[in-house]
Amino acid sequence: MATTAIPPPPPPPPMPGSSDSSPMPNWRDLYPSPSPSRHHEHPPSKEEIEKQQYAHLPDKLLNAMNKDRKPFTYTPSGVSR
Repeated sequence: MATTAIPPPPPPPPMPGSSDSSPMPNWRDLYPSPSPSRHHEHPPSKEEIEKQQYAHLPDKLLNAMNKDRKPFTYTPSGVSR
């Protein structure tokens, strides 16, 4: 049985903070904190939150959600509306 030479493993990656590698971005740099003036504003109202939450919905779906519908009731004779 002939043995073949195994190639040496690749060199390890450079250590973080070494001069050869570019510095990793800090999460604080990627996601900056809101401006200080924003802390003094009032929190959004429930209506404003709902507007933002449902802004992407089509009109037909939004209208169907806003309709006042009676829930199903289960009676001895079956389901009634």
